[in-house]
Amino acid sequence: MVPVDEGSLSDRRPGGEFPKQDDDVLIPLEHTEAAAARDDADVGEDRRLGVDVARFGTDRTVFTLRSGARVEYVEVQAKKDTMEVAARAKVLAERLNASAVYVDVIGVGAGVVDKLKLDGVEVVAVNAAEVAPNRSANKDDAQGRIMRDYLWIEMARWLREDEPAFLIDKDLAEDLAGEPASVKYGIDGKGYLTVEMKDQMRKRLGRSPDLADSLALTFAPKLGFGILDYYRQMFEEREQAKADRADQVMNQEIPQVS
Repeated sequence: MVPVDEGSLSDRRPGGEFPKQDDDVLIPLEHTEAAAARDDADVGEDRRLGVDVARFGTDRTVFTLRSGARVEYVEVQAKKDTMEVAARAKVLAERLNASAVYVDVIGVGAGVVDKLKLDGVEVVAVNAAEVAPNRSANKDDAQGRIMRDYLWIEMARWLREDEPAFLIDKDLAEDLAGEPASVKYGIDGKGYLTVEMKDQMRKRLGRSPDLADSLALTFAPKLGFGILDYYRQMFEEREQAKADRADQVMNQEIPQVS
């Protein structure tokens, strides 16, 4: 694992503890600390490599390999151009036997996606600003407005329910535990859960949650989810609702035989 060049990402109190959380933080610190403390977890069939590509000088490019409930590898790089990032992603995908590479396609990440596709790497372009998939079938009914919200809600559920383990360098595991537990959330006027944006967190804390965002990318739907998928989903839900109402009417009209 490659250590973080710029020191610890988490502002800890003396003794190595993290600061007390605010009430509006999405992910409880106890969930991430438990993941950092575990020494094993369930392996998944999918081995997903998340790549959060640096946008600004102080941001870092982070590569994270997740297999089921296990975070098996984290690498942090700084000041790399898109071709260097794509080349490194290809090497890691092959070395770590990743089933696919999940890249944040907004901004400079688009160049990384294009290069990986040219090189024949299985890549999923994740657009954090597009409409979020519907989570109504999940155990909790928290629904995000955009894909970034969806990714973080899914990561929160994973940390809460799957008993994951950060099987990486101790310092990186501590940083990966601190970042998700620093991101705030809110509820917008339509009832959607909205996760604090990266730029907002950078202004508030003076750093960007690059490790956490890299891990979050591994929770993206396999084939992506664009605006056409959104309208298709709406149509299917409307048709299913019609069918359910028709069944109810039919059941009401059928006389009961005693």
